[in-house]
Amino acid sequence: MIKIQKKSIVLISAVFLAAFVFSGCGIGGREEAQNKINSLEEQNRQQQEELEKLKSAENARTENEQQAKKTDCEQRLKNAQDSLADSQRKFGEYQVVYDYVKNDACPKEKTKLCETICYSDCLKDNGCTKSSCSGKIKDECRKRHEKNLDIIGQELRNQTESVKRGEIKLQSIKDECAQYLN
Repeated sequence: MIKIQKKSIVLISAVFLAAFVFSGCGIGGREEAQNKINSLEEQNRQQQEELEKLKSAENARTENEQQAKKTDCEQRLKNAQDSLADSQRKFGEYQVVYDYVKNDACPKEKTKLCETICYSDCLKDNGCTKSSCSGKIKDECRKRHEKNLDIIGQELRNQTESVKRGEIKLQSIKDECAQYLN
C-alpha cells in the first residue's frame, strides 16, 4: 500500500508540477498571444485606413473621368448640333434657289447661289427677250439654265444627305452620351 501511496503522491506531485509549469507558460503565452492580437488589430486598422484612402482616390479619379466625359460629350453634342443647323440652313438656301431657277423666277438681287442662272436672266444678259432672241441664244440659255438647275439639284441632294448624316450623328452622340448628360 505504501508503494501505491508513494506512486500516487509522486503522480499527484507530477500532475501539480506539470499544472504549475503549464499554467505559468500559459500566462506568458496569453500575454504573447494578446500582444500578437493587438499587433494584428493595428495592422488591420492601418490596412483599413489605406483602403479608405485608395477608395477615396478612386472615387475622385472616377468623378474626374465622368466630368471629362460629360464635358467632351457636351462639346461633341454642340458641334453636331451646329453642324446639323449649318446643313439645314444650306439645304434651305439651295431649296429656295432651286425653286427660283426651276420656275425661272430668280430674285432681282444676285446671291452667291443665284447668279444669272435663270433662263430669262440669260436672255436679258444677251440683250433680248423670249420673243426677240435668236434660236441659238435661246438654246444656249436653255442649256445653261438646265445645267445650272442640275448643279443646284445635285447640291440640294448633297445637302439632303448632309442633313440626314447630321441627324444620325447627333442621335448617335445623344445615345452615346445619355449617361453623362442627364
